[in-house]
Amino acid sequence: MSVNSSGPAPTAISEVTEPLGDLGSQSGEVIEDVVGELVTAGLSADRASVVARLVVTRIHQQSGPLPSVSDFAGYEQVCPGAARDILDMAIRQQQHNHAMERAELAWEAGLKLIGMAVALLSFAGMIYGAVEAAQLGHDHVAIAILTGAGMLGVGGLFLRQWLRPPVELQAGAPEANPKGRPSKRK
Repeated sequence: MSVNSSGPAPTAISEVTEPLGDLGSQSGEVIEDVVGELVTAGLSADRASVVARLVVTRIHQQSGPLPSVSDFAGYEQVCPGAARDILDMAIRQQQHNHAMERAELAWEAGLKLIGMAVALLSFAGMIYGAVEAAQLGHDHVAIAILTGAGMLGVGGLFLRQWLRPPVELQAGAPEANPKGRPSKRK
């Protein structure tokens, strides 16, 4: 079972050695493939055929948070109700993961809103300070405050762009701007 659905799902690989009669319709193809590999490895054709017919190994690969259907049936046979419990556990885990993602998104949105409010209040305070300085006859101070406010705004934009994490492209997607230059709008 996967505890965290954001990462890759675990993969269970089990090797089952079965007699020839228990394999499905693909057993002939499997045996031919095994015989070909054994002959290539240096075993005589007769001996390779005997070895391949005695035992054929089947590899079953399961990927995902839930066990395979046959494993579910096995859990149910050993402990009645266990399959339902496993399914309920997976459903609760998925609901928990969704709730955590929603809470994280709400937190990030709240932080952005607080940041915008602080920036707006700071800018309004600088404008108020510049107006008050101009009314008191300190024109140079008023100009310095307004110039500082503009420089902080532009500097903040540059800093925000510089600190932004790079966007990763999906596999196979064309690169938007291969030379790293800003795109020109027409």
